[in-house]
Amino acid sequence: NRNITNQNEIDSDITIHELSQKKLRFNLMSYHRIKKRIRPDVIISFQTIYNLFASLEKKIFCSKIPIIATEHDEFLNKIQNWNPIYRAIFQYSFNEISLIIAPSVGLKNEIVNSGLINDLDVEKIGNPVVNKRLLDYEPTGEFDYLKNPDEFLICGGGRLTSNKNISLLIRAFQNLKTNIPCKLVIFGDGPEKTKLVKLVQELNLNNHV
Repeated sequence: NRNITNQNEIDSDITIHELSQKKLRFNLMSYHRIKKRIRPDVIISFQTIYNLFASLEKKIFCSKIPIIATEHDEFLNKIQNWNPIYRAIFQYSFNEISLIIAPSVGLKNEIVNSGLINDLDVEKIGNPVVNKRLLDYEPTGEFDYLKNPDEFLICGGGRLTSNKNISLLIRAFQNLKTNIPCKLVIFGDGPEKTKLVKLVQELNLNNHV
């Protein structure tokens, strides 16, 4: 979908190929035609449902193009909660993936030990990629407090959802701040935000989080 919020951040050398339908399950032929036209060397997919979509197309059309799939969270729980049709498609096609990337050892072990995949390579590559541009970044304005050498800074980032358990981080930080001068910075958004802001207020951490 071209109507993405950060399209202006995408390098002009990158070509966007838009799928024809709004719902993913109706785009198998559209995706197949794009693949056939541009003939990529490799497909890199992200998130379980899109990994499943890519592997199904490869299975149906006997494609030889390898798929590298990235999984990020709750692999086993997610698939167990799928409806029977999606689970059947998973069992039918997911072994078409050449390599699965997980950002942590814990998730890698969960995938390997899930009993849902056989003979698939799983590798751990951590997040994020740190480059010179990030290392040279100088915070300004509202982020000036990041440069305070007298305070220890703890950063957490991710979706503000219950499974991320950001509330545990906040409660743990409350114990830490009584011993050393520090701040907690949380980057992210999601359905738990209001609840987490309220928790910060209840714990009298407004000037620290």
